[in-house]
Amino acid sequence: MTADNVSRIHKKVKIVAEGANGPSTPEADKVMQERGIYLIPDFLCNAGGVTCSYFEQVQGNMNFYWSKEES
Repeated sequence: MTADNVSRIHKKVKIVAEGANGPSTPEADKVMQERGIYLIPDFLCNAGGVTCSYFEQVQGNMNFYWSKEES
């Protein structure tokens, strides 16, 4: 979100979850705060995916796999 497009957020919106690598600008943050919109930052929205990717990489690097029966 930027100052140029934040006004396009529908009046009924109460929560915005930022996407990966797409945080809103400080100007857009201010407008959303004034409108009472709760903003979930991108680093929180994407923390689960990043954590899973890390463990998948570690598992692959260690050649550690579960059998079909274990998964």
